Amino acid sequence: MDALKGSLKIISVLTMTVSLFVFNGQIFAASTLSLASPARDFTCLLAPKIQAPPRLSTSTSRNAQRLRSICAAGLVPQPVGGQSPDPQQGSVLCRCGKTQPVGGKTQPVGGQSSGPQQSTVLVHKVNSLQVSNGFHYVDATQNTTSIGASGSYTQDKPYVLRQDDHSLAEMAVLSPYSDSNGNPVKQQQIIEIGWTVESATVAKDTNTHLFVFHWINRSLACSTSCGATCYNACGYVQYSSTIYPGMTVAVTQVPQKYAIMHYEGNWWLWYQDQWIGYFPDSLWSSKGITFNKASVVQWFGEVAGGLHTQMGNGIFGEQSVSASITDMHLIDTSLKESNASVTADGMGMTDPKCYNYGNLTGFSFNYGGPGC
Repeated sequence: MDALKGSLKIISVLTMTVSLFVFNGQIFAASTLSLASPARDFTCLLAPKIQAPPRLSTSTSRNAQRLRSICAAGLVPQPVGGQSPDPQQGSVLCRCGKTQPVGGKTQPVGGQSSGPQQSTVLVHKVNSLQVSNGFHYVDATQNTTSIGASGSYTQDKPYVLRQDDHSLAEMAVLSPYSDSNGNPVKQQQIIEIGWTVESATVAKDTNTHLFVFHWINRSLACSTSCGATCYNACGYVQYSSTIYPGMTVAVTQVPQKYAIMHYEGNWWLWYQDQWIGYFPDSLWSSKGITFNKASVVQWFGEVAGGLHTQMGNGIFGEQSVSASITDMHLIDTSLKESNASVTADGMGMTDPKCYNYGNLTGFSFNYGGPGC
């Protein structure tokens, strides 16, 4: 297929029933069947005529990720994915009910959540430390008023059990948990970027892949869609000619920089040493939503499935040789990055016997574990 058309491959979607687990006052989504695989294919399209934001500072080494020209000159590799958040509509790559530590607690001004939360359909009380066959996290959360955030991640290839879904590390920016009166909001807006490894049952391979994702009106009282969209598409606009969501990334202990920032009407996404693409404000404004700043930022590791899948590099976060998230920064309106200040109160662990954290500095921590 010529460069103008690129490659287009359809990946099937698995229908699922989504359940809601409540643990320690926090909400987690889980599905009874595997989620669909992220898009790993692209089509070459004309590069968007838009000015990217100024470059961020970075110490990322390109030796960790060999860049190559993907499309012909003037074209960019636009990821191909599904457009509908509802698996009953038969779309490609639906990620309905996908996990995301997005919180349901009312948080005091300047306070921090104690861990990840999520929503979906059926509610089950979980009083133990384990949310079996659900979603499992080690996360850092900070309330903020900023236009974005960044973090540098080691990139690993954790073992994912065949019957599980994935193991990933990401950062996310979110709209507020609560309104001006301190009441929990009914809907939230979210943008994510990170790396993921999926099981051989779910994906075409078990390599480490870059991904992006977003939510529109994520709701605690949701239907099958829950405000979720799809991996690497559903309005995402590719900008970089060399790096695109869905591509395989290097396994490396050299931290790689990820960032999300709102700039001139778009939510831009950064990987390594460049802006790779963006989600336009119109995805939200077309629904009457204003989402142009980060009120909450989260940096975390996640396992979807049972507790026998590794998180990070499979080593407990309390050990110094485990996976790490460093240079956790908030970005202000002057485009200046400053250190985050996450405290122990802002750290969450759903399953500390299986996955934990250590070496917390406020703007870095180690995380992970072998499972149980």
